[in-house]
Amino acid sequence: MYIPENTPVFIKLKSKDVIHSFYLPNFRTKQDAFPGAVTQLWFQGTRTGDFEIGCAQHCGVSHYKMRGFLHIRSKAEFEAWLKSEETAAKLRYDEKDEDAHWGWDFWSAESKS
Repeated sequence: MYIPENTPVFIKLKSKDVIHSFYLPNFRTKQDAFPGAVTQLWFQGTRTGDFEIGCAQHCGVSHYKMRGFLHIRSKAEFEAWLKSEETAAKLRYDEKDEDAHWGWDFWSAESKS
């Protein structure tokens, strides 16, 4: 996950299977995700760097694989990263791949009205 420095970030969480817990140990922030519910949290990275994201809830036999990284970049570095990723995403997008067209209702145009 990439975010710009000194910018509030709002995250909505939802689980498909069991209780998970989005955990940012360096930020002392943790929020559980439950099946059938949307939870939310916000945070703001005040310095650049790379920080671990973990699952703080034992969620099954693959719990040890639930790990990621939060990359906080200066606004200029973030904008450069975003531009390169937008270009790469356009090259990878296949309109005919219906399995790739997934998401939650709050992303749809109908939910914004």
